[in-house]
This record gives sequence, structure tokens and C-alpha cells, in this order.
Amino acid sequence: FFLPELEQGALHGMYHVARILGAIRTYPRFSALTFETLVHPNPYPNNGTDFPQHKNLPVARMSTKVKNIHYSHMNMITSVKANETGKVLVSGTAQMFSHLAKYATSSNKMYKMNRSSSCSWSGTKILGYDISCIHGAVFSSMLNQKEQEDVSITFAVLNVCNESVFTTLQLPTPSLTVSVVEITSYNSSDPGGLVPLPSNPNEHPWGSGPLHPMHSVEHGNNALSRAIPAFTFNIISATVVT
Repeated sequence: FFLPELEQGALHGMYHVARILGAIRTYPRFSALTFETLVHPNPYPNNGTDFPQHKNLPVARMSTKVKNIHYSHMNMITSVKANETGKVLVSGTAQMFSHLAKYATSSNKMYKMNRSSSCSWSGTKILGYDISCIHGAVFSSMLNQKEQEDVSITFAVLNVCNESVFTTLQLPTPSLTVSVVEITSYNSSDPGGLVPLPSNPNEHPWGSGPLHPMHSVEHGNNALSRAIPAFTFNIISATVVT
């Protein structure tokens, strides 16, 4: 496995997040995206020769001896009973999935971020396509369903380049007024690790995990015009008044 010191960290989580953002961007080509749980025996039978394509993958592992299960995908995590959480260890990928799940599961609308013509390119190609530095998706939901006054709009923004990229995140309606913006930034260099599953894994985002993202709070519409740091995954949640 390349960069083994980061296999339980944010870099691997960003790889999976990119697949989710790509599926949202190409909708309706992909109307659903399913992640396998990939629970692996540790060690593999016959030293991995039975499943060479999965050997040493950090997504999920299961030890047949000590019975510790390392889950990284949400459908496995949310099925664990409360009295079993002490037996489960989770990676940085799982922590990032939990954070994204909070907004993906509570939103009324989900759509791609439109790339401006001035956005930087990474300088690399995949399958012949130029790769943009910035990738993202938008999740919006009504916080006050009765009065429909406060709206939450969350941007999931991934920068795959080795330089900061200044970005203006546009609201669906320009007349909206931003009151509070909460920013969480996961850096690809965070090595993460394996830590016990939180006591209530169904509460997203998790209050604890192996990663140590940076948090900040800002106010006003200007907070949506910002530099997205190099090699980071950012969740930028704005509360606006209609």
C-alpha cells in the first residue's frame, strides 16, 4: 500500500469522498452510489493469495483472533449495537463519512458545485480528462420547517492541488443573507489511526475520532469567499435567513 503511514488517515478518506462528489457531479448518469463494507479477515487465508486484490487495504479489517472489527463505512457502523461499540475501531475515513453523512441525510436538495472558468487545473489527466483543483457538492435543508425562515446550506469542497485556491461559494439565491458560517477542514497529512467507535455512532458528525480537523466560525456573506487550502477536504456550513 502506498504511503502506509497515511492509510488510516484523511488522505484515504479524501479518496473516497472524491468518488462521492464525482457521482453527484455526473448525476443523473449515476443515481446511486453504493460502498461495499469490505470487512477482511486479518490475517488473510493463505497469506492473502485467495484475495490478492484486497490484501492490505485499510478500508476495513477483521481479526479472527482478537475479534476487533475496524469499520470504515457507514452502513456497517450504524448497524453496530450500543453495547458492542467497545469492540469496534474506526479509521479517519469513517470519521469523514460521518461528517458528510450529517448533511447528506438531512438535506432537502443535493447538487453539484459549478466550476468557474477561472478555477485552477491540477495539471494532470485521468482517462484523458483534465482534472480541476476544486471539486464539490452542495446540500441544503430547511432548519425551521414550520416557518421556513432559517436555511442551512452546506458546501463539501475538496482541493486536490498542492496550492490554495481562492473560491467564491455561491448561494442558490443571491438575496440570501448569511448569519453564521462554520468551517471544518481536514488535511490530507493527518495520519489518523484507529480509535474506538463513539458511544452513539448514529449521531453525526461524531464528536470524536482519529482525525484532528481545524474548526472555525465566521459571520456574513463574505465568509463564503475564501481560500481553500491545498490538499484538504472542507465542510463549510452556512446558516442563512431567507
